[in-house]
Amino acid sequence: MTLGGMVGIVSRSGGTHGIVQAMVRYARNRRRGQLATWLMGMLIFFDDYSNTLLVGNTMRPFTDRLRISREKLSYLVDSTAAPITSIALASTWIGFQLGLLDSSFSDLGISENAYVTFLMAIPYSFYSIMALLVVLVIAVSGRDFGPMLRAERRSMGEGKLLRDNAKPLLDQELANLMPPEGVKSRWYNAIVPIGTMILVLGMGLYTNGRAALGDGQHSLRLEYEYDDRREQYSGADTRFDTTRNYLTLNHVLRFGRDARSAWETLARFQDETGDLARDNAEVSTRLRLQHSS
Repeated sequence: MTLGGMVGIVSRSGGTHGIVQAMVRYARNRRRGQLATWLMGMLIFFDDYSNTLLVGNTMRPFTDRLRISREKLSYLVDSTAAPITSIALASTWIGFQLGLLDSSFSDLGISENAYVTFLMAIPYSFYSIMALLVVLVIAVSGRDFGPMLRAERRSMGEGKLLRDNAKPLLDQELANLMPPEGVKSRWYNAIVPIGTMILVLGMGLYTNGRAALGDGQHSLRLEYEYDDRREQYSGADTRFDTTRNYLTLNHVLRFGRDARSAWETLARFQDETGDLARDNAEVSTRLRLQHSS
Protein backbone atom coordinates (compact mmCIF):
# COMPACT_ATOMS: atom_id res chain seq x y z
CA MET A 1 0.00 0.00 0.00
CA THR A 2 2.87 2.38 0.81
CA LEU A 3 4.53 1.77 -2.55
CA GLY A 4 1.21 2.20 -4.34
CA GLY A 5 0.68 5.51 -2.56
CA MET A 6 4.14 6.69 -3.57
CA VAL A 7 3.41 5.76 -7.20
CA GLY A 8 0.22 7.81 -7.11
CA ILE A 9 1.92 10.86 -5.57
CA VAL A 10 4.84 10.69 -8.02
CA SER A 11 2.47 10.38 -10.97
CA ARG A 12 0.11 13.15 -9.88
CA SER A 13 2.99 15.52 -9.11
CA GLY A 14 4.28 15.19 -12.67
CA GLY A 15 7.47 13.38 -11.66
CA THR A 16 7.18 10.30 -13.86
CA HIS A 17 5.84 12.41 -16.73
CA GLY A 18 8.92 14.61 -16.35
CA ILE A 19 11.27 11.63 -16.67
CA VAL A 20 9.60 10.57 -19.90
CA GLN A 21 9.67 14.09 -21.32
CA ALA A 22 13.37 14.38 -20.54
CA MET A 23 14.06 11.31 -22.69
CA VAL A 24 11.81 11.88 -25.69
CA ARG A 25 14.10 14.63 -27.03
CA TYR A 26 16.29 11.84 -28.40
CA ALA A 27 13.44 10.28 -30.42
CA ARG A 28 14.29 11.81 -33.82
CA ASN A 29 13.65 8.83 -36.12
CA ARG A 30 11.64 5.60 -36.10
CA ARG A 31 14.40 3.52 -34.56
CA ARG A 32 15.15 6.04 -31.82
CA GLY A 33 11.44 6.51 -31.20
CA GLN A 34 10.99 2.78 -30.59
CA LEU A 35 14.18 2.58 -28.49
CA ALA A 36 13.03 5.56 -26.40
CA THR A 37 9.67 3.85 -25.82
CA TRP A 38 11.45 0.64 -24.74
CA LEU A 39 13.81 2.57 -22.46
CA MET A 40 10.92 4.46 -20.87
CA GLY A 41 9.20 1.15 -20.20
CA MET A 42 12.36 -0.11 -18.49
CA LEU A 43 12.72 2.99 -16.31
CA ILE A 44 9.11 3.04 -15.06
CA PHE A 45 9.59 -0.33 -13.37
CA PHE A 46 7.70 0.12 -10.11
CA ASP A 47 4.12 -0.29 -11.41
CA ASP A 48 2.79 -1.75 -14.67
CA TYR A 49 -0.38 0.37 -14.73
CA SER A 50 1.61 3.58 -14.30
CA ASN A 51 4.02 2.33 -16.94
CA THR A 52 1.25 1.70 -19.48
CA LEU A 53 -0.49 5.00 -18.87
CA LEU A 54 2.51 7.29 -18.66
CA VAL A 55 4.70 5.79 -21.37
CA GLY A 56 1.81 5.23 -23.77
CA ASN A 57 0.23 8.67 -23.42
CA THR A 58 3.53 10.56 -23.38
CA MET A 59 5.14 8.74 -26.31
CA ARG A 60 2.01 8.75 -28.49
CA PRO A 61 2.54 12.26 -29.96
CA PHE A 62 6.15 11.41 -30.83
CA THR A 63 5.41 8.00 -32.34
CA ASP A 64 2.51 9.55 -34.30
CA ARG A 65 4.88 12.14 -35.72
CA LEU A 66 7.32 9.36 -36.69
CA ARG A 67 4.46 7.37 -38.31
CA ILE A 68 4.76 4.44 -35.94
CA SER A 69 1.43 2.63 -35.95
CA ARG A 70 -0.70 2.50 -32.83
CA GLU A 71 -0.48 -1.29 -32.97
CA LYS A 72 3.30 -1.06 -32.74
CA LEU A 73 3.14 1.43 -29.89
CA SER A 74 0.73 -0.83 -28.01
CA TYR A 75 3.09 -3.77 -28.45
CA LEU A 76 6.15 -1.80 -27.29
CA VAL A 77 4.37 -0.54 -24.18
CA ASP A 78 2.57 -3.76 -23.24
CA SER A 79 5.62 -5.98 -23.69
CA THR A 80 7.76 -3.88 -21.35
CA ALA A 81 5.27 -2.81 -18.66
CA ALA A 82 4.37 -6.12 -16.99
CA PRO A 83 7.64 -7.99 -17.76
CA ILE A 84 9.93 -5.38 -16.17
CA THR A 85 7.62 -4.94 -13.18
CA SER A 86 7.52 -8.69 -12.53
CA ILE A 87 11.33 -9.01 -12.23
CA ALA A 88 12.25 -5.60 -10.74
CA LEU A 89 13.80 -5.65 -7.26
CA ALA A 90 11.08 -3.33 -5.95
CA SER A 91 7.62 -2.93 -7.49
CA THR A 92 3.92 -3.32 -6.72
CA TRP A 93 4.00 -6.79 -8.23
CA ILE A 94 6.85 -7.88 -5.98
CA GLY A 95 4.81 -7.13 -2.85
CA PHE A 96 2.03 -9.35 -4.20
CA GLN A 97 4.42 -12.16 -5.11
CA LEU A 98 6.17 -12.02 -1.74
CA GLY A 99 2.79 -12.23 -0.02
CA LEU A 100 1.98 -15.41 -1.96
CA LEU A 101 5.39 -16.91 -1.14
CA ASP A 102 5.12 -16.06 2.56
CA SER A 103 1.65 -17.59 2.77
CA SER A 104 2.71 -20.75 0.93
CA PHE A 105 5.90 -21.14 2.98
CA SER A 106 3.91 -20.74 6.18
CA ASP A 107 1.38 -23.40 5.15
CA LEU A 108 4.10 -25.83 4.05
CA GLY A 109 6.39 -25.20 7.02
CA ILE A 110 9.22 -23.86 4.86
CA SER A 111 11.65 -21.52 6.62
CA GLU A 112 13.24 -20.00 3.50
CA ASN A 113 13.20 -16.22 3.08
CA ALA A 114 10.56 -15.16 0.54
CA TYR A 115 12.59 -12.30 -0.94
CA VAL A 116 15.72 -14.42 -1.37
CA THR A 117 13.60 -17.07 -3.05
CA PHE A 118 12.22 -14.44 -5.40
CA LEU A 119 15.73 -13.25 -6.28
CA MET A 120 16.86 -16.80 -7.01
CA ALA A 121 13.82 -17.32 -9.25
CA ILE A 122 14.47 -14.26 -11.46
CA PRO A 123 16.75 -16.15 -13.92
CA TYR A 124 13.85 -18.56 -14.53
CA SER A 125 11.38 -15.79 -15.47
CA PHE A 126 11.79 -16.76 -19.11
CA TYR A 127 8.74 -14.94 -20.45
CA SER A 128 9.62 -11.60 -18.84
CA ILE A 129 13.26 -11.74 -19.89
CA MET A 130 12.57 -12.89 -23.45
CA ALA A 131 9.74 -10.36 -23.91
CA LEU A 132 12.06 -7.49 -23.01
CA LEU A 133 14.85 -8.80 -25.26
CA VAL A 134 12.53 -9.40 -28.24
CA VAL A 135 11.16 -5.84 -28.00
CA LEU A 136 14.73 -4.50 -27.99
CA VAL A 137 15.73 -6.63 -30.99
CA ILE A 138 12.67 -5.56 -32.99
CA ALA A 139 13.21 -1.88 -32.13
CA VAL A 140 16.89 -1.98 -33.16
CA SER A 141 16.48 -4.14 -36.28
CA GLY A 142 13.25 -2.54 -37.53
CA ARG A 143 11.96 -5.96 -38.57
CA ASP A 144 8.23 -6.70 -38.30
CA PHE A 145 6.15 -9.76 -39.08
CA GLY A 146 2.58 -10.70 -39.99
CA PRO A 147 -0.21 -8.28 -38.98
CA MET A 148 2.33 -5.92 -37.38
CA LEU A 149 4.19 -5.62 -40.68
CA ARG A 150 0.93 -4.76 -42.45
CA ALA A 151 0.13 -2.14 -39.79
CA GLU A 152 3.55 -0.53 -40.17
CA ARG A 153 3.28 -0.49 -43.96
CA ARG A 154 -0.15 1.13 -43.68
CA SER A 155 1.18 3.75 -41.28
CA MET A 156 4.26 4.60 -43.36
CA GLY A 157 2.64 4.33 -46.77
CA GLU A 158 -0.86 5.73 -46.21
CA GLY A 159 -0.27 7.77 -43.07
CA LYS A 160 -3.01 5.86 -41.22
CA LEU A 161 -1.89 5.34 -37.63
CA LEU A 162 -5.08 3.41 -36.85
CA ARG A 163 -6.81 0.83 -39.01
CA ASP A 164 -10.21 1.67 -40.40
CA ASN A 165 -13.05 1.40 -37.85
CA ALA A 166 -10.58 1.05 -34.96
CA LYS A 167 -11.89 1.96 -31.48
CA PRO A 168 -9.02 2.75 -29.07
CA LEU A 169 -9.71 1.91 -25.42
CA LEU A 170 -8.82 4.05 -22.41
CA ASP A 171 -9.36 3.13 -18.76
CA GLN A 172 -10.61 6.23 -16.91
CA GLU A 173 -9.11 4.97 -13.64
CA LEU A 174 -5.68 4.96 -15.25
CA ALA A 175 -6.27 8.48 -16.56
CA ASN A 176 -6.66 9.63 -12.94
CA LEU A 177 -2.93 9.06 -12.46
CA MET A 178 -2.07 11.77 -14.99
CA PRO A 179 -0.92 15.08 -13.43
CA PRO A 180 -3.68 17.72 -13.15
CA GLU A 181 -3.74 20.62 -15.58
CA GLY A 182 -1.28 23.32 -14.59
CA VAL A 183 1.11 20.99 -12.74
CA LYS A 184 4.61 21.23 -14.19
CA SER A 185 6.37 18.00 -15.07
CA ARG A 186 9.65 17.87 -13.16
CA TRP A 187 11.85 14.78 -13.35
CA TYR A 188 13.24 15.26 -9.84
CA ASN A 189 9.75 14.86 -8.37
CA ALA A 190 10.18 11.19 -9.27
CA ILE A 191 13.93 10.73 -8.84
CA VAL A 192 14.03 12.01 -5.24
CA PRO A 193 11.28 9.77 -3.75
CA ILE A 194 12.26 6.74 -5.84
CA GLY A 195 15.94 7.19 -4.99
CA THR A 196 15.10 7.59 -1.31
CA MET A 197 12.98 4.44 -1.39
CA ILE A 198 15.76 2.44 -3.05
CA LEU A 199 18.35 3.76 -0.56
CA VAL A 200 16.19 2.99 2.49
CA LEU A 201 15.23 -0.40 1.06
CA GLY A 202 18.86 -1.27 0.41
CA MET A 203 19.93 -0.19 3.89
CA GLY A 204 17.10 -2.17 5.46
CA LEU A 205 17.90 -5.29 3.46
CA TYR A 206 21.57 -4.99 4.33
CA THR A 207 20.96 -4.42 8.03
CA ASN A 208 18.42 -7.22 8.42
CA GLY A 209 20.35 -9.58 6.19
CA ARG A 210 23.60 -8.97 8.08
CA ALA A 211 21.91 -9.62 11.43
CA ALA A 212 20.26 -12.82 10.14
CA LEU A 213 23.36 -14.23 8.47
CA GLY A 214 25.70 -13.79 11.41
CA ASP A 215 29.48 -13.60 11.30
CA GLY A 216 31.40 -14.84 8.30
CA GLN A 217 28.59 -14.39 5.77
CA HIS A 218 29.45 -10.87 4.63
CA SER A 219 32.63 -8.92 3.94
CA LEU A 220 33.39 -5.28 3.28
CA ARG A 221 36.75 -4.12 1.93
CA LEU A 222 37.85 -0.52 1.45
CA GLU A 223 41.09 0.22 -0.37
CA TYR A 224 42.87 3.49 -1.09
CA GLU A 225 45.85 3.95 -3.38
CA TYR A 226 47.91 7.06 -4.15
CA ASP A 227 50.14 7.38 -7.19
CA ASP A 228 52.30 10.36 -8.22
CA ARG A 229 53.51 9.61 -11.74
CA ARG A 230 55.85 11.52 -14.06
CA GLU A 231 55.91 10.39 -17.67
CA GLN A 232 57.81 11.46 -20.77
CA TYR A 233 56.36 10.28 -24.07
CA SER A 234 58.58 9.07 -26.89
CA GLY A 235 59.73 11.86 -29.21
CA ALA A 236 58.54 14.65 -26.90
CA ASP A 237 60.61 16.93 -24.72
CA THR A 238 57.71 17.79 -22.41
CA ARG A 239 57.17 15.83 -19.22
CA PHE A 240 53.64 15.10 -18.00
CA ASP A 241 53.00 15.06 -14.29
CA THR A 242 49.83 13.40 -13.06
CA THR A 243 48.67 12.58 -9.55
CA ARG A 244 46.13 9.80 -9.19
CA ASN A 245 43.96 8.82 -6.25
CA TYR A 246 42.19 5.45 -6.32
CA LEU A 247 39.35 4.45 -4.02
CA THR A 248 37.86 0.96 -4.20
CA LEU A 249 34.88 -0.32 -2.22
CA ASN A 250 34.00 -4.01 -2.45
CA HIS A 251 31.15 -5.70 -0.60
CA VAL A 252 30.20 -9.37 -0.74
CA LEU A 253 26.96 -10.66 0.79
CA ARG A 254 26.54 -14.43 0.95
CA PHE A 255 23.14 -16.08 1.37
CA GLY A 256 21.20 -19.27 0.67
CA ARG A 257 21.96 -22.80 1.72
CA ASP A 258 25.45 -22.99 3.25
CA ALA A 259 26.00 -19.41 2.02
CA ARG A 260 26.89 -20.67 -1.46
CA SER A 261 25.13 -17.82 -3.26
CA ALA A 262 26.60 -14.35 -3.24
CA TRP A 263 25.80 -10.79 -4.23
CA GLU A 264 28.95 -8.76 -4.90
CA THR A 265 29.05 -4.99 -5.39
CA LEU A 266 32.19 -3.19 -6.55
CA ALA A 267 32.66 0.59 -6.69
CA ARG A 268 35.90 2.09 -8.00
CA PHE A 269 36.70 5.80 -8.25
CA GLN A 270 39.73 7.45 -9.84
CA ASP A 271 40.58 11.12 -9.31
CA GLU A 272 43.48 12.73 -11.19
CA THR A 273 45.12 16.14 -11.05
CA GLY A 274 47.87 17.63 -13.19
CA ASP A 275 48.57 17.21 -16.91
CA LEU A 276 46.14 15.12 -18.98
CA ALA A 277 44.02 14.47 -15.90
CA ARG A 278 41.06 12.14 -16.20
CA ASP A 279 38.43 11.21 -13.65
CA ASN A 280 36.74 7.84 -13.79
CA ALA A 281 33.98 6.13 -11.81
CA GLU A 282 32.87 2.51 -12.11
CA VAL A 283 30.10 0.69 -10.27
CA SER A 284 29.25 -2.93 -10.99
CA THR A 285 27.24 -5.65 -9.31
CA ARG A 286 27.23 -9.41 -9.74
CA LEU A 287 24.70 -11.95 -8.47
CA ARG A 288 25.89 -15.57 -8.25
CA LEU A 289 23.28 -18.23 -7.49
CA GLN A 290 24.21 -21.78 -6.51
CA HIS A 291 21.38 -24.32 -6.82
CA SER A 292 23.11 -27.70 -6.69
CA SER A 293 22.65 -29.76 -3.55
